[in-house]
Amino acid sequence: MQKRSPQPNRPKPGPNPLTSPVVARIVADVRRRQAEAEQAAANRLLPSNRFTDALGKAYAAPLTFAGGVAGLANVAAARLAGDKRAGISVRDNGIQFESGYLGEKDRAFTLGNAVLHGPGSRPEDPVGRSYDRQPTQANTAEHESGHTYQYQKFGFVPLYLLSALYGALNGTPNPYEREADDFANWVHRQRRSQR
Repeated sequence: MQKRSPQPNRPKPGPNPLTSPVVARIVADVRRRQAEAEQAAANRLLPSNRFTDALGKAYAAPLTFAGGVAGLANVAAARLAGDKRAGISVRDNGIQFESGYLGEKDRAFTLGNAVLHGPGSRPEDPVGRSYDRQPTQANTAEHESGHTYQYQKFGFVPLYLLSALYGALNGTPNPYEREADDFANWVHRQRRSQR
């Protein structure tokens, strides 16, 4: 009979490091910071009263008008092409032009308080991505509503364009997209807590 060689001493598995108090504290800290960022975005974007909301909408009105004309043409083209899902609704601080003919598939674009959805895109669709690579359960309308409130702030358009250019040149995410993500997560959490 052959003699078996002794098995090397393997260390016994210890406690799972992911369940340690240190990791739990780090996870709690990350969640707390995310909640603070979401609340800060809501504080920055939401108007303080109806007057400032109406003033912001008036300020964004020329872009909303342009977005409305483009949205109507886009939805009409989609309807003519046979897309029965194409339509118009009003929700989340904007006019939603749903499932348009032109644009990127399953994406949306905001102009003033008009949200133009690309082919197949609907307001209730999940965002599916986050600009800071954090998981999100927010839908497209919640994310784009962040942009509608941004348009109601004086000077948003040139600042957004400069940030987009800077981000494209340096490979960094646009802070206005991150703010819209944080706002969308805050809105989503508020709605979920009211159910």
